[in-house]
Amino acid sequence: MKTSQKRGGALEEELKQYILGQLTEQDEERFEQRLMTATDEFLQDVDELTEVLHNELVEDYLAGKLTEAQRSAFERRLLPSPKIGEKLLLAQALRVKVRRSEGVPLAERFRAWIGPMLRPAPALAMCTSLLLVAAGGWAAYRISMLQSRLDQSSSRQRLLEVAQESSHRQVEALTRELASAASRLAGMEQRFAPTGGQGVSAVASFILKPGLLRSGGEVTRVAIGPGLSVVELKLDVGLAEYPSYRAAIHDSGDNELVVVGALQAVPAGGSVYVAVPLPARILRPDDYQIRLRGVTASGQIVAVDSYPFRAVRQ
Repeated sequence: MKTSQKRGGALEEELKQYILGQLTEQDEERFEQRLMTATDEFLQDVDELTEVLHNELVEDYLAGKLTEAQRSAFERRLLPSPKIGEKLLLAQALRVKVRRSEGVPLAERFRAWIGPMLRPAPALAMCTSLLLVAAGGWAAYRISMLQSRLDQSSSRQRLLEVAQESSHRQVEALTRELASAASRLAGMEQRFAPTGGQGVSAVASFILKPGLLRSGGEVTRVAIGPGLSVVELKLDVGLAEYPSYRAAIHDSGDNELVVVGALQAVPAGGSVYVAVPLPARILRPDDYQIRLRGVTASGQIVAVDSYPFRAVRQ
């Protein structure tokens, strides 16, 4: 990708919004995912375009060309950066120098610069000064190049950190899904296994209402007796608003014990319930809360309600 192809395109606008923090959380995460899977050539182009946009933002900030929202984002996200601070000082100094030189006629500025070179005696001193200036310029250029490479390394390091964080989140999500699948499998096995007990059912169902307390002022009690293998908690949702549901079970310490997904809302007895099967062995005597979320057709997760209950042993 050439520089001429990058300028003015969608990438430049998206990168500018990313730098200023003007992307939505979903768009920002999608952009970072794109960078994590990009080629080295594309990342190099992004690094170069980032440097150009930083310079343009500094110039527009000093010239007052940024919108109020862009100016606020610039001062919040970029102004604390030492690198941006150096760019601001340099740009401001150049602007002051240009303003000072604008009042001097061009002929006088040219004569002041070239005149000493026409005198034989100071010619050597002038050449030496020019050499020193050239050497200083070359040193500044080398320092700028080294700083640019350091910035690129920092950018790569940041991308690596973002990739590691994303991978960590994906591993956590996969772990919860595996735990949910294992729980459902264990629940099915125990649900259809013979009780082998003394006339005690292996499955018990309880209806839970949403909210902190029931109308009677007491938390719903879920009794777990001997031989009970599966507890079916039927959550009263009122209406079947979503194609499927996910339920997360939390204990009194707000620890997430298990997540059960792919649940369906089923009408029964004039109400609509989402049945959540749980292995009885994971419920210790404690207060629990089920946080129910709906899953839209596009995969969006929407919070529905919470259902408290108290597990007791008999």
